[in-house]
Amino acid sequence: MCNYRQDALTPYAIQALLILLAPILFAATVYMFLGRLIRKTRGERYSIIRSTWLTKIFVGGDIACFLIQALGAGILTNADTAKEVKRGEKIILGGLIFQILVVILFMVVAIIFQNRLRAQPKSESFETRFDWKRYMTLLYIVSTLITVRNIFRVIEYAGGGMSLFSLR
Repeated sequence: MCNYRQDALTPYAIQALLILLAPILFAATVYMFLGRLIRKTRGERYSIIRSTWLTKIFVGGDIACFLIQALGAGILTNADTAKEVKRGEKIILGGLIFQILVVILFMVVAIIFQNRLRAQPKSESFETRFDWKRYMTLLYIVSTLITVRNIFRVIEYAGGGMSLFSLR
């Protein structure tokens, strides 16, 4: 409904913030999933980050991204000048770029794990009921979609896509 009343700043800001921050929650789910996948295959020795730390590290990165982007959005919603709007947009842009880097680092960790497990498979990786390769493919697809979406948002914010916050 807010797309019809963009002059009503508060509902529009909430809508924009939720759209901006939603992929962070998806990414956190993917990070937790890899940790569980590593434990299920008993492939802890193949991961460059211990499975107990994997989720903590990457979800921690997600929380940092969330806080950075929320800070930028907060600045945008209270912006009275073009300078404040630019500052908020730059902070959000920094949070988005940081999130892209976190997801890319995560994908590197996942690829290294998969390559090591494939090179020296464990008996758990041969279970017919548990097709870990299929789950890894799904993990890569979701991670790629999150990254593509974040790249789109980076382009949008770099081009001043949230200048509607200056309607105050």
